[in-house]
Amino acid sequence: MSQEKLVDKATQEIIKKLNCDSSSKQEISDIIANVVMETIKETNSTLKEAVNICCSADRDLAHKISDELALKENLLITRLKSMY
Repeated sequence: MSQEKLVDKATQEIIKKLNCDSSSKQEISDIIANVVMETIKETNSTLKEAVNICCSADRDLAHKISDELALKENLLITRLKSMY
């Protein structure tokens, strides 16, 4: 499921559960998108640390994997930011 669909689904569930009117939709979506972005950043940071530990013998490989993780992180965050 795409990030946009996940954010929209979570927003709709919150509006439904809290009986909010839809005028709060944008604020709720922004909060959820920000939480998702922070989660992505923290997860990638943890993954990069693990790569550096596991691939310490092969620094070139560790560097390549870290670069790829950073690229994917930037793509995800760009997509989330463009949604709202």
